[in-house]
Amino acid sequence: IINGVQHAAGLNPRAFGLLQSKDRLNYNPFKESDLLFEFINLPANRQKEMTKQIGAGVDRVIDDLVGIA
Repeated sequence: IINGVQHAAGLNPRAFGLLQSKDRLNYNPFKESDLLFEFINLPANRQKEMTKQIGAGVDRVIDDLVGIA
């Protein structure tokens, strides 16, 4: 899902996590759950396309999202 939705200001949470810095004191990581919840707002055809790529159904992904809410 990270690769399937647009990120605010073009920031990619996966790439951000690769950054190694000793100077980060007040580190506030991207909340991947926020990105996951964007899935619910995608058009139905896009949801189906994305879930097909991961081998799951739309209902399964939504159930999982509700489970972590």
